[in-house]
Amino acid sequence: MNKYIFIRHGQTDMNINKMLQGRSETKLNEVGLNQAKLAKEYLDENNIKADYVFSSPLGRARKTAKILTPYLSDEKFFVADKMIEMCFGAYELRKREELEKEDPEFIKTFFYTPDKFVEHDGIESFEALIKRCGSFVNELKEFDIKHKDEELTVFVTSHGAAIRGVSSFVNKTPIKDFWKLPVHNLAMFNLDLYGDTGFKPIFDGYTDGIDFNSEW
Repeated sequence: MNKYIFIRHGQTDMNINKMLQGRSETKLNEVGLNQAKLAKEYLDENNIKADYVFSSPLGRARKTAKILTPYLSDEKFFVADKMIEMCFGAYELRKREELEKEDPEFIKTFFYTPDKFVEHDGIESFEALIKRCGSFVNELKEFDIKHKDEELTVFVTSHGAAIRGVSSFVNKTPIKDFWKLPVHNLAMFNLDLYGDTGFKPIFDGYTDGIDFNSEW
């Protein structure tokens, strides 16, 4: 049976500053780089080694994957466009504290009552996010059928909202509870494609002592 492990990227400066990164290109900071190295140690200690990687096209996810799998050839490293981060449209690269003053209704609905959020200003809807992440899960099922007898381990490196999108699709989580799943930097989740366990955390990740709100 093949194993599928979803992993959030390491920390960036925008994480620290509580900014909406979305699809903007940002780099891992020194803490993020160290988080990825520590995560690799955890994987090595538990004899978890990837045979393939599917990564979001964004640099922070690709860099995290490369640190975790320095042994993997380029032929086994795939870009998964559907696992890109949620698009925040006109609000991308904005600080939360600024938006709380300028558009408190957005903060209220988007983060605290997401089932009441109405898509606007190019911000991706939760429904669209969950649909595309679910489509990726279905693609993994096709991949799994092709490799059903190989006992592979596959890493998927992605982002906080996108990983929650997978969880929402697999676990049938209502949108009102979208942000309740903690997804810290380098958190890892196991995807059971066919069994009863669905999508569940296996490693909390590294926060370097920082108490992030769940939505960040």
